[in-house]
Amino acid sequence: FGVVGGEAMVVFEDVFVPNDRVFLNGEVDQCANMVNYFATWHRANYGGCKGGNADVLIGATAKTTRILGTDKNAVVRDKLIEMVHLTETSYGTAIAASAQGHKLPCGSQMVNPMLANVTKQNITRNIYAVGRIAHDLAGGYLATMPDEASFENPEIAKYVKKYHVANPEYDVMDRVKMGRYIENMTSVTTMVEAMHGAGSPQAQRIVMMSQAGIEAKIKLAEAVID
Repeated sequence: FGVVGGEAMVVFEDVFVPNDRVFLNGEVDQCANMVNYFATWHRANYGGCKGGNADVLIGATAKTTRILGTDKNAVVRDKLIEMVHLTETSYGTAIAASAQGHKLPCGSQMVNPMLANVTKQNITRNIYAVGRIAHDLAGGYLATMPDEASFENPEIAKYVKKYHVANPEYDVMDRVKMGRYIENMTSVTTMVEAMHGAGSPQAQRIVMMSQAGIEAKIKLAEAVID
């Protein structure tokens, strides 16, 4: 069960695991490192994952404004710019996390942990903001859209279609398709994943504090003041 990535609950009960499938055998001191490495990479890649999703959402929102006939409005265009800014900011920190990565003793590459956690922290905020603007520009129609059966019902279909046309240059079903996409991309499940995927926002803040070098920053301030 689960919508976003095919999540499932897996229960291991009375299971025999062959020795060649055992990765840690009592080396509990490495467990924290394994979790940390996974979480750090996962948090960094959210900038690419959600950045890409947001690009498509921006496209769907922009297309919807054309269908509504509001695309030339300066306020609408400014809100689209804001969606782009929020998305590129999130993507940019992900690129920075990789660019400032380092090689581990085993030879694997590791992203910069501070920037990885900053990336995910951006996602927990920016993706909600992008979704909010999509709702703003698409309109309340997202919540009142007729279902598929209404458009196929021979008795009422012609009325449903007639009174849901906005810009006559576009077919009403174009509006419906874009609306359904925005609805799905800004649904509860999608937003919850942006918030809690790869750990809660507070988990990222804990790592950010540990990586912040506060004592070194205090010394910088003291040196400047002196």
